[in-house]
Amino acid sequence: MTGRVANLDLLRAVAVTLVVASNAAVETGVGPGLAGRVASSGWVGVDLFFVLSGWLVGGLYWRELARDGRVRTGRFWGRRWLRTVPAYLVALHVVFAAKWALSGGALAYDARYLLFVQNYEARIPYWAVSWSLCVEEHFYLALPLALGAAVRTRFGMDALLAVALVVSVVSRVLTVEAGDPLYGLHYTATHMRMEGLVLGVWASHVYHRRPARWPAVVRVARL
Repeated sequence: MTGRVANLDLLRAVAVTLVVASNAAVETGVGPGLAGRVASSGWVGVDLFFVLSGWLVGGLYWRELARDGRVRTGRFWGRRWLRTVPAYLVALHVVFAAKWALSGGALAYDARYLLFVQNYEARIPYWAVSWSLCVEEHFYLALPLALGAAVRTRFGMDALLAVALVVSVVSRVLTVEAGDPLYGLHYTATHMRMEGLVLGVWASHVYHRRPARWPAVVRVARL
């Protein structure tokens, strides 16, 4: 698992294609039919990204734990943030500059974007697609703290991941009726969209820490 895995690259390509095609279809105002189905498929690509992220980042955590006997939280955070935050800040300010110019200078700078909390807005003011990176950053922040506490007990890890999975799904089900059925807080808030990340981390936990269970996971996945 230390090198590139062709199957994971293929899944990334599928996820990218789904998200790009969906956003392009929405922006062009497609109608019903095949194009309409493509326009509504973006969520599949986003969830696939989340599962892949949980699997890959979880794998980094478990390998470091096996190698060093502990995970240095500051180092873990630093590596994740160096891979994502610089590019995010460049893209954020390019988008803001464009929106500011198009608004004739009327658009105010929103510092919430620097804290990755815009995904908790009922309607994200601009650059709405940034919500998924907010979820990722919250995931990076919480993961080593939560896993560090759970790994010390025999069944703590499975209990933690099971609770996180249930909370995510139940919270969204209870919220979606009151909001926009297609896009709203239930679609962007971290605690309502973390089940993909949780499933990825859970799978990586079984693969790295409970290898005897992995064949059973593979058999179920084939169904």
